[in-house]
Amino acid sequence: MATKLPKTTRQKRQLQVDSAKRAAVMQATKPVVAAFPPGMSQPAQRALASAGIRRLDDLTRYSETQLHQLHGMGPKALGILAAALRNQGKSFRQ
Repeated sequence: MATKLPKTTRQKRQLQVDSAKRAAVMQATKPVVAAFPPGMSQPAQRALASAGIRRLDDLTRYSETQLHQLHGMGPKALGILAAALRNQGKSFRQ
């Protein structure tokens, strides 16, 4: 069985950099739950976040077809989002 050698200072720094990059990516793709109507599933919220959609207003730049192609977006989530947009007098892109 191989023994683990202590990490060098350079390796430790690289791990810190990698951790910081990972944290930045996680923050950028973290769903903003309060920005969307209640009843949205977690996969749908993550799909929106990974596409860079952070607010309800951002949805007006996308068509329903484009949003439906996101992994995690289903008909229920699209219906909830469409209703929320209608309540604000807005809609998906045509």
